[in-house]
Amino acid sequence: MSKIVFEAVNAEKVVEGFPILKNINLQIRAGEVIAIVGANGSGKNSLLNLIGAIYDQTSGVVNRYAKKIGYVPMNLPDSIEFKVEEYLSLVGRMSGRAIKTLVKDIHHYADIFKITPDLVSTLSSCSKCTKHKVCIIQVLLNNPKILLLDEPFSFIEKEFQFELFHQLLSIKGDKTIVFTVSEELVFDKHVDKIINVKNGEIVSIQETQLNH
Repeated sequence: MSKIVFEAVNAEKVVEGFPILKNINLQIRAGEVIAIVGANGSGKNSLLNLIGAIYDQTSGVVNRYAKKIGYVPMNLPDSIEFKVEEYLSLVGRMSGRAIKTLVKDIHHYADIFKITPDLVSTLSSCSKCTKHKVCIIQVLLNNPKILLLDEPFSFIEKEFQFELFHQLLSIKGDKTIVFTVSEELVFDKHVDKIINVKNGEIVSIQETQLNH
């Protein structure tokens, strides 16, 4: 059995006197693909923030065993005028990457996510789907062990949602992938666990056929 990379025991998060997460009991193992499902305001994004150490628990126990956690927000700012490859090279160098391996990885991920022709385009001129893929690649360049994605399919045209999902699966390797998603869109046959969240609590954790 793969090792635990995150665990929470009776964790709670309180903001300005209001509990936004309650009674969180959860284990995440290396290599799992996990969907956190819930309606708007259910607490699914708050749970993602707890996993990613953006939130610290107010009470209870939380342990994070992965050394690198990468967080992908919903979108990039629209005003970035760098060309896509220039932008990715810049952020990669800022994190200490050597230029030779950095360029190789940029082109590798651009091929996987099918944005190679967009590398010479300015980021501001790209579609929302391409911008989101650039944001994912930006995080992957730091080689995180846990990849967290905040509503990665929300602003992508429906016909490209499954394409993006399968592209994410192709880079899984030894990474753990956790993403939030609305109740209307769940890739239940392709994830290891579905965590259903309501009113700041985990109401169920469903292990799919991948775990059997």
